[in-house]
Amino acid sequence: MVTPTKTTLFRDPSTGVIKKHGTNSISSKAHKELGELIDSSNSFDQFKVKINNWAEYSGWLPNGRRDLPDALRM
Repeated sequence: MVTPTKTTLFRDPSTGVIKKHGTNSISSKAHKELGELIDSSNSFDQFKVKINNWAEYSGWLPNGRRDLPDALRM
C-alpha cells in the first residue's frame, strides 16, 4: 500500500491553507495525529476505522476519506 507523497495534500483545519506533503508545519501536525492514531490502535482493523473517521472529520485531508489509499478506505 503506497500513496505517492508528491501528490498528498494536507489542509490546516484552522486556516484552510493547503500544502503538499513534506517539511512544513501542516504536514508535521497531521503526521503527529496519524502517529497517535497508530499508537492508540489495538489492531489494523481498529486503525482503519480511526483513520477513516480522522480523514473525514478532522479537516486535514481536503477530500476527506477519498484522499486515503484504497487499502485504508472504508
